[in-house]
Amino acid sequence: EQENYQRAMADTYGGKTPQETLQMYIEAVEKGDYELASKYFIGEKREKELESFTGATQEFIKKYINLVKESSHKDGTYDLEKKYFSINKPIGIRMIFYPNGIWKIIEI
Repeated sequence: EQENYQRAMADTYGGKTPQETLQMYIEAVEKGDYELASKYFIGEKREKELESFTGATQEFIKKYINLVKESSHKDGTYDLEKKYFSINKPIGIRMIFYPNGIWKIIEI
């Protein structure tokens, strides 16, 4: 538990709002910097996110990022404690608030 907390506190990749983190992610993907894009995900999901771009066509990535952009402009919902944020349409996005004040992506 303490180790996870320390890792979370040391992680500086993310924005102060869910929308800011999504914008950073979108910009990294559009630049083709998939390693940077994967760093906006929680630690356990980074490798899987990075691998998801391997072999993906530019056409697929463009369609995918357009859906993420569209979702980022939709109203999402926070849980009662404002620790989690979710957007459900057109694609599902779940995010978590880290103890150091940044938002990380759990899944898209």
